[in-house]
Amino acid sequence: NAKLEEEVEMRRQTSERLQLRDRQYLAAMDLVTRPASESSQCLEIILRNALELVNAPSGYIGLYDVKAHEFVLHHAKGLHSQQIQKAFPMGIGMQGKVYASGELLYVEDYRTYPKRISDTYLASMTNIIMLPLKNGADVCGVFAASWEDEVRRIHEEDVETLRQFADLASVILERVQAQEVIRHMAFHDSLTGLPNRAGLQEKLREELVINNETKKGALFFVDMDDLKAINDNFGHSSGDHVIITAGNILCRVLGKDAFVSRLGGDEFIAVLRDADRAAVESCLARVRANVNEYSEAHPDMPISYAVGYALSSDFDEPPTMRELFSQADKNMYIDKNRVKT
Repeated sequence: NAKLEEEVEMRRQTSERLQLRDRQYLAAMDLVTRPASESSQCLEIILRNALELVNAPSGYIGLYDVKAHEFVLHHAKGLHSQQIQKAFPMGIGMQGKVYASGELLYVEDYRTYPKRISDTYLASMTNIIMLPLKNGADVCGVFAASWEDEVRRIHEEDVETLRQFADLASVILERVQAQEVIRHMAFHDSLTGLPNRAGLQEKLREELVINNETKKGALFFVDMDDLKAINDNFGHSSGDHVIITAGNILCRVLGKDAFVSRLGGDEFIAVLRDADRAAVESCLARVRANVNEYSEAHPDMPISYAVGYALSSDFDEPPTMRELFSQADKNMYIDKNRVKT
């Protein structure tokens, strides 16, 4: 009888754990419908619920930054909390193994793990489960749960719980990336990859007209000529090549601090912050020299253009975006007429 009662009690506890897991999982699924702007809060909730269900005192969600070759903890609990926003090399340690394999990694006792790192904050860690977070087929992060001091028996249902919540975290991260892609498409030109008109307007609000204070800066208006003739004689792919080349020249000459955008067609706008007239004239001279060098090397498809600029410091009052555009446009037509004559 005692054995039967013990078995009944174990089944009851197991049933309660499964019911709790299902309730929290269903509640967490509602987070997926929230706006992408709330993704950080959603990931925090998912991590907390998952760790609670498997009785793990510590855990984290970390993301890979492939361009920087780094692995960064964005959300953490317990012994990993002190490492939030700290960057680790992405190719080494357990996170490197998860990234390379795309598979779950389980270490029963980290204290005896042959490839452990020497960080003292991990000295008491025993079990750790690391699951890959994926965006499509690509591994984008890690969902981890860990225990301390004593080696714990990990049940298959615990692993399944963590896997379910890691899948939810992956869905949220996919939505965030999709939102970023949509935003990039909305604010960038598809041909050159440069910011478009909407991206330029957003930049101007930040750089040249802020809090009703005049900021020292310049706006360039570049209008390419004879692009139609290139398209008609050599095809639109050649015209696209010339447009891309012109954008690259502007970016290279004006430097990384300049904001170069394509309005569409044959028009470019560039914003140069903290620039006075001498700096602008120097930039224009370098642009002309680089364009002439390209045109001499490609006499069949030379780049012909006119450029005008407006300095925010030339206005008595803080200029509006329309005033800056208008002044640069007027100076561009002056330059165009000068070139023709």
